[in-house]
Amino acid sequence: MRKEERSMRKNKRNENQSGLAVPAAWLVLALVWPSLSFGDEAQGHKLAFKAEAGAVFRTDQNFDTGFLYGAGFFTLLSPRIGLELLITGNRAPMNEPPAGLSAGKLATTQVLLSGQYRFAKDGRFIPYAIFGLEFNFFHFWPADEAEENTADVVDRLAPHLGAGLDWALSDWLTLNADARYSIIKTWVEDLPREGPIGEVNPDEVDQISLNALTLTLGLKFFF
Repeated sequence: MRKEERSMRKNKRNENQSGLAVPAAWLVLALVWPSLSFGDEAQGHKLAFKAEAGAVFRTDQNFDTGFLYGAGFFTLLSPRIGLELLITGNRAPMNEPPAGLSAGKLATTQVLLSGQYRFAKDGRFIPYAIFGLEFNFFHFWPADEAEENTADVVDRLAPHLGAGLDWALSDWLTLNADARYSIIKTWVEDLPREGPIGEVNPDEVDQISLNALTLTLGLKFFF
């Protein structure tokens, strides 16, 4: 009976985490939507739907490379400043899991809000710098499906930096390549959680580094 209760709590927690990602993304988009009424300073299309895919390389050698996919929106706030909102997902096997976890895979859902400084106002090729914040929703999947999941990785807010390149294929279609580096510090917690996570002092727990280099190729479809 106790095992079933833990399983129900774990499933409910996973549903809550997954359900938070999309509402959070729409909230951020709603906050920046007024800025989409552009002035005369920027010409042409300014709002785009973006889809991307690539690979995630954790700096911790205990993780294998993970495949990443994602989608979101991009907009120009000015000829040199862009804003991007993405939701991505990836799953990577762990060769030697951190203390508290068994062998398995770590799944990550990210909600990223990134600013871009574009080094050219227009042109077919436009390089840019990336800076922003992301919220990481983690979930551990044991290699043995029959194994009860008694621990998981704590969700965390983290900064990221990077660079990218836009290649305009037409007035409405752009190919882009991005490299982002995320700086993520978190820890493993026992399940079920005994109290609010906000009461935990990160300096008093054994933190693990989940820093990651993400390389992606994407397409922007401009409206």
